[in-house]
Amino acid sequence: MEWIYTKKTVKRNRKLLQDKGICALDAMSAACKEAGVSFGMEFGTLLGAYRNQGFIPYDDDMDLTMWAEDCSRDFENVLLKYGFYKKRAFYLVTVDSNGKRTRKLTEIALDYDGLQVDIFFSFRKTEITRSIFVYCPPVVNEKMTAREFVLPIGLSPRLVTVRNKQYPAFADPHKTLSLIYGEDFMIPRKNASATKSIQSNVIIHDMFVAYGEGFMLESVSYTHLRAHETDSYLVCRLLLEKKKNETS
Repeated sequence: MEWIYTKKTVKRNRKLLQDKGICALDAMSAACKEAGVSFGMEFGTLLGAYRNQGFIPYDDDMDLTMWAEDCSRDFENVLLKYGFYKKRAFYLVTVDSNGKRTRKLTEIALDYDGLQVDIFFSFRKTEITRSIFVYCPPVVNEKMTAREFVLPIGLSPRLVTVRNKQYPAFADPHKTLSLIYGEDFMIPRKNASATKSIQSNVIIHDMFVAYGEGFMLESVSYTHLRAHETDSYLVCRLLLEKKKNETS
């Protein structure tokens, strides 16, 4: 799997985050409120909110999190209503010694008016911790890896200011960001990355490219029609996409 970004694409995506970021956060807040679920800022979006009270100038997408059990077809329909279109889904597949495969959705990539919004799903690990998974190009022993971040859970969401508006985080932002980026995360570093930090609190899983005991990554593109869409939902989606194309 390859992710290819040209300088022109990166520059455009950075501008989209600065121009559309607040609108995307407002739309996500409204969608989650309607669906009765919660979300929080994560990774670079949380870092920009906590350190810069805005968006990091060199960031080029939005990172959010929500509980894995809150993702459903009904929630996806609500997201669509608020302008979020699913681009891709990532599944972590574990294979035991008997060849039994267990597949769970760990991340979805959404499009919001051209801005990429990544939702990393949180899985409860203990009463006070959660796990989220991030997939990386070969950085460990020349293998594809999944980085499992073990992060805190707060008793209630914390609100963090972004351009004079407040949005939620799942726990104390300082503690969360320290575990992701290291204790010196308040020092700006261009091109800083959670997947490359040697200070992050992370469990590294090697990804197998063929069947065998261990972990695998499955990626599903939603460029084409999803097989599970009902007729009514399909009509709704196509009408919204038509409206979006007519106004763009």
